[in-house]
Amino acid sequence: MEALRPEISAGGFDRYDGTMQFYHRVNALLMPDFTVVDFGAGRGVNHIEDQIKYRRELLKIKGKVRETIGVDVDNAVKTNPALDRSIVITGSEIPLPDNSVDLILSDFTFEHLGDPAAIARSFDRILKPGGWL
Repeated sequence: MEALRPEISAGGFDRYDGTMQFYHRVNALLMPDFTVVDFGAGRGVNHIEDQIKYRRELLKIKGKVRETIGVDVDNAVKTNPALDRSIVITGSEIPLPDNSVDLILSDFTFEHLGDPAAIARSFDRILKPGGWL
């Protein structure tokens, strides 16, 4: 791969890395007083075990904001060390107060949902006015 895209040897990623682009945008929005929901947070292994130190730090949200809340259908989210709090859901309702979240991120999750519109309604309910999705 490096022969085709030599910039990978300069940091371990290239300009086509969509994960890097996404998390650069997320980090640009973060404020220390934010509450962030990571929807589909899972075990967090992909973030924590990323071999590229720069990308691993970029993907880390915990410690950059007031609270990072992981929401997932899998109990494995309870073992995710990249979270301050975890919530396991069984349906589309996210048990957080209305207008309580500053930013919701969801990376590679909507394609797995049976009813994405219902989750979107939950996002709309918990997201503060002017918040980011």
